[in-house]
Amino acid sequence: MVILLIAGRMYAQSVVEIKARFLKTYPALAGENLVFLMARRNPEEVPLGHHFLFGFDKEQNRTFDIDYELVFVTQQFYKPFPYIPAGWHTLSVFKVVKDSSVFSDGLPLTNDWYEGAKHLFISDLPPLTTPLLYAQIT
Repeated sequence: MVILLIAGRMYAQSVVEIKARFLKTYPALAGENLVFLMARRNPEEVPLGHHFLFGFDKEQNRTFDIDYELVFVTQQFYKPFPYIPAGWHTLSVFKVVKDSSVFSDGLPLTNDWYEGAKHLFISDLPPLTTPLLYAQIT
């Protein structure tokens, strides 16, 4: 099980910078239906291609059916990774296979991992099956 705490969506200038640096080597960045998110530290590695099937708003105790596929990962120094490294804040790009406009519209714009949301998560398992895990994440 993987749970990512999402600080928010990246500002447009960060999206432009990522595409300018990596589009030739990572053609998936030219695709449509992409969401560029700032993910906070995760305790385990998450490989490219991993699907997140649920969004969770801890503040409103709401679950959303989504399908976000991890397609690209970098960080503030723009070094690409083949996975989200354990313990790192990342700039992560997801292909949106299925979305909930209520969830995605609730993602704040941010350019900092600490100023963004502290209550929005994406996971590969529904939060109702693991309420203690969600309760422990801050």
